[in-house]
Amino acid sequence: MREKIATKKVISWSLYDWANSAFATSVMAGFFPVFFKQYWSTGVEVTTSTFRLGMANSIASL
Repeated sequence: MREKIATKKVISWSLYDWANSAFATSVMAGFFPVFFKQYWSTGVEVTTSTFRLGMANSIASL
């Protein structure tokens, strides 16, 4: 009985971790840079926009 509970917990955690990784990959790497450039860095030089994006990612990772 104890093995079944442990297995259920492991499967639950694995699915949670998989979903969290999918979110991080798609949103933070795919959508956020485009959204950032279009809404918060409109009309700004590329170097400034890249710097701001790098700072936002650095602060978010703390």
